[in-house]
Amino acid sequence: QGYGFYVIGVATIPNVDYTSGFPSSNAIQNGDPDGIELWVNGQIVDAVSYAGFMNDSEGSIMEEATPNDSDDEYFEGGEGLSIGRIGVDGSPWNVDANSPGTVNEGQILDPNADFPPNANAGADQIVSSGDVVTLDGSGSSDPDGTIVDYLWEQTAGSDVTLSANNLAEVSFTAPQVTETTTWTFLLTVEDDGGNTSDDEVNVTVYILSQITIYDIQENFATYDGQIVNVVGVVTIGDGLLYPSKTKFYIQDESGRGIQIYNDPPLDRIYNRGDYIEVTGTVTQYADDVEIIDPAITLLGSDYDLPEAHTAVGDEGL
Repeated sequence: QGYGFYVIGVATIPNVDYTSGFPSSNAIQNGDPDGIELWVNGQIVDAVSYAGFMNDSEGSIMEEATPNDSDDEYFEGGEGLSIGRIGVDGSPWNVDANSPGTVNEGQILDPNADFPPNANAGADQIVSSGDVVTLDGSGSSDPDGTIVDYLWEQTAGSDVTLSANNLAEVSFTAPQVTETTTWTFLLTVEDDGGNTSDDEVNVTVYILSQITIYDIQENFATYDGQIVNVVGVVTIGDGLLYPSKTKFYIQDESGRGIQIYNDPPLDRIYNRGDYIEVTGTVTQYADDVEIIDPAITLLGSDYDLPEAHTAVGDEGL
């Protein structure tokens, strides 16, 4: 079947995989440049350098895993590729001794090694009391096998009841609260080799004093990066500007408007005349002040649009 490399290195070196973390006992990137050779029956069958140009032990030019500014003739891969060959791709190296800046010696490939899985509990969520919240661990993966077991455990917040605790996706209903409350859940996954990893996700209900959109627009520096709560009527409906994203505008009784944005799109589409409550983070894109990562509650539909804000100024004429 052939032989090959799976090189584990440091995050700042492109095209060198560091699945097991860095530093670690099997991380071979320790110099600049650095390289590794594969010997079979006393012969070099593959030799790769990275973070610079090198010759192998027999004086031949090594294949380069990372671009060389002066000469990319021997560059092996493209952006984001690890050093992969046919053979036992996905198995780590055991390092007996480091040799920075030269060919690494005393490294043994363990073909029976098993990488741990990568747990992914999903992104943190902002929800409202009474919402059915889905915890989604389906983004978890195993680089050299399959995930065979999921376990969800609540680690913070008032007690809630999960629909299950051993599935990739589980759900619960956010309780009614009178103050900002966060629930934290720990997802542990196990692969077919018996290895485990875990990841946390936070679910928060914010209880905030509502502010006007006028206040946000006139005092952006104060609210930049802050979580706010506003109500307003949709003036430019969702799906009209960018169908592949949630992007629409609301206006409140102050007469000012603000963009609501989320990528990927939210499950619901909001139309002109919908009266909604929005909790999210204030930011700015180009010239638009916007609220991102929104949690939205529909309060009503077919509302009249608020009267627009009128700016009056002296142009010095």
